Amino acid sequence: MDNYSRNIFCNVSFNNNFKEEDVLKIIREFLITKKPDIIKEEPTELEDSNIESDESTSDEKKSQKTAFKNLSKDEKHALKQRAKEVEKLNKPHNGDKTISFNNPENIIEFSNVVKYYTNGYIVTQILKGVDLEIKKGDFVIILGPSGSGKTTLMNIISGLDRASDGVTNVCGTNLINLNDNELTKFRKENIGYVFQQYGLLPNLTVKENVEIGANLQTDKSKKLDVDEILQSVDMLQHKDKFPHQLSGGQQQRVSIARAFAKNPTILFGDEPTGAIDEEMSKMVINEFININKKFGTTVIIVTHNRIFEDLATLLIKIRDGNIVSLTRNDNPKSVDELPWEQE
Repeated sequence: MDNYSRNIFCNVSFNNNFKEEDVLKIIREFLITKKPDIIKEEPTELEDSNIESDESTSDEKKSQKTAFKNLSKDEKHALKQRAKEVEKLNKPHNGDKTISFNNPENIIEFSNVVKYYTNGYIVTQILKGVDLEIKKGDFVIILGPSGSGKTTLMNIISGLDRASDGVTNVCGTNLINLNDNELTKFRKENIGYVFQQYGLLPNLTVKENVEIGANLQTDKSKKLDVDEILQSVDMLQHKDKFPHQLSGGQQQRVSIARAFAKNPTILFGDEPTGAIDEEMSKMVINEFININKKFGTTVIIVTHNRIFEDLATLLIKIRDGNIVSLTRNDNPKSVDELPWEQE
């Protein structure tokens, strides 16, 4: 697909406030490549959906279905063809899977990275030509509001999802050219995740939960001692407890230990303090910082909370699928220096 064709994909987000005639207007203007005034500017990610209930989802589908029925045969064909083009773009691309870095200090290099999603015959563009370089050992904060594209960016960097177009060089691998099995292998070998929800197995002890992460590392030279990891997050004394016996902050620290136990090249935190209070947030963020400093692990935290931006050696601000600023900081603040009272 040429660049002109890519640029005319529209970012449409339907909700139950749209009447049938509004939907038809959007679709028809979409087909003649004009930008409808009613189109929602901010892209809506699958993980940041603004649909509030099953009822609104049902209304949305009914509106789309009714509108689609009222289109001409040629209009229906055009929409289906565009959706098929995007589905093809989202599959593995042809090309070399191993790729060199332009800067040997980098661990991530993105060039003109684009991401589209399809929902039936509706195409939504989430990332709009992202260029990005992250150095080995960086402590990165990706900051943006809901629907900005930050989670999609994290998913593509980490190999949870595949870009639609562009160069996605992570750890010397162009991820856009990997199939699903190869992406799984890449994540297993290189990536650790900490999510907002702890995801600990309730019937296993703290140590057993962390051992699950450690066992994912098959390279003996990279294996870490589980007790040492628990000690590094101040949880060794709780190693025989079960998750329900821990506070929220303690569970999140175990989650960090489990993610780090396989000694990943890059450690991700997706809103890791979203479910805990201020004091526990300080402790959890400190664990990420300690891992970054002690082991040189590249850490990438995705958040909407601006209080964390001064912790980063690289601050990435994203809005509407575009990176609006990249700021390097050689003297990041400590957790205790942050203006917590202003949060």
